[in-house]
Amino acid sequence: MNGAVVRRTQESLGRVIRKPPLTDRLLSKPPFRYLHDVIGEVRRPGVSSGTSTGLQCGHWPVT
Repeated sequence: MNGAVVRRTQESLGRVIRKPPLTDRLLSKPPFRYLHDVIGEVRRPGVSSGTSTGLQCGHWPVT
């Protein structure tokens, strides 16, 4: 992945989340569980309030 894209992602998401870590390696080729954790953090109350409704707010465990 382009280094500029990784840096931009780190800068924008880094303001909102602390875990999971936004390392170059994980952002370049993210495993599914990592994506799940990042999206879960972004959707956390107080971070994205009012952006999801109905079934979109459902949480299903990933194993």
